Amino acid sequence: PPAKTLETSRLASPPPPCPSRRAGIPSATHLTGRPPGAEAMVAELRRDDMAEEAGTIRDSVAFRLVERVLQSVRMEPFLIAPYDLEQYRMMVGTLDTSRTKNRDDEALYVTYLKALSEAVSKIDITYHHSLLNNIFAVRIWYLQRDTMVALLDLITRLAAVADQYLRECLQMLVNNFTPPIVERNEVPTWAVSRKKDIFSHLCGSLKTISDTVPLAPRMLRDIIDRSMPKLFDNKAKMISFVECMLGLDTDRMGDLIGAILLAKVVDLLTELDVNITWEDILQEEHDKGIFEMELEDLDADDDGDGFGQAGTKVCLGGNACAEKLDGLMVVVCEHLKSLDRQRLYKGICHSENYISSISAEGAQIKICPVYHVLYLLTGS
Repeated sequence: PPAKTLETSRLASPPPPCPSRRAGIPSATHLTGRPPGAEAMVAELRRDDMAEEAGTIRDSVAFRLVERVLQSVRMEPFLIAPYDLEQYRMMVGTLDTSRTKNRDDEALYVTYLKALSEAVSKIDITYHHSLLNNIFAVRIWYLQRDTMVALLDLITRLAAVADQYLRECLQMLVNNFTPPIVERNEVPTWAVSRKKDIFSHLCGSLKTISDTVPLAPRMLRDIIDRSMPKLFDNKAKMISFVECMLGLDTDRMGDLIGAILLAKVVDLLTELDVNITWEDILQEEHDKGIFEMELEDLDADDDGDGFGQAGTKVCLGGNACAEKLDGLMVVVCEHLKSLDRQRLYKGICHSENYISSISAEGAQIKICPVYHVLYLLTGS
């Protein structure tokens, strides 16, 4: 019994203190130098690294799958494996921006774009026509920023593939110079807030393509020439297109096509200016007497030649033309002010050479003096 009591007392007594602490030896936490909870933090970081590595593995698998599918469908339909054909159709459907996408669809969309960027050499217009159509028809204004970046990277790579898709890539980028226009011919608020970032990415992609493909600047000049806003286009479209287009007038791109861009803009300004009727000018009620001589000349010439006072100008509604002209002048003058004096002088000289070359071909050029007016407006 005494022994049993002794054993019971030993079990009931508290355990002796830790020898290491009693001897003043530092604990494991002090040896590692990590604060409490650091081990859990390290484990979390390791899990993040593993997740990132797993994501990289998944992307590489997706890239190989897309490359294999692109290669597999480059044959007659009855020779394509059913699984590969199904995967290709799913990819084409995902790249169709007319369909509403949820979060998972958007992530898959980005994955496909990145995979296609790595497999541009496998894309063939003959067998992947529907795929390319969905790519070149995209309006990047509706895309999320990450998706837009992935798409523009694909476009720049496609443009460099043996010049096969150069024109389509340039046309797609130029088509996006204009944001979506809603009712009342206005740009939606969400597009206005994104305009600067989108214009920057568009100009960056065009500059990258021009640096990669020597033929690109000349082809881009022709595409911009055909895509220039027309007289009856709304003001928002005109201003947005010109604003983005003038963003190309910098650095090497400006040396290549800057003069042409200015010539096109001033040509548009002149077209708007000459289509403002005298009635619209007089409605401003500023110094009406200054136009008396011009009005008399118009009265003398008003015998059916199309230049009378009775609203015979081309532009139906001179106030609209005047508003467009004012908006474009603001954009152009702000652009000219952003240029250094040397580049501005070079642009004017090149523009005059361009005008002289066109005049030599028999075209009527009226815009040469306007360059000097714009030059003076900059305060140089």
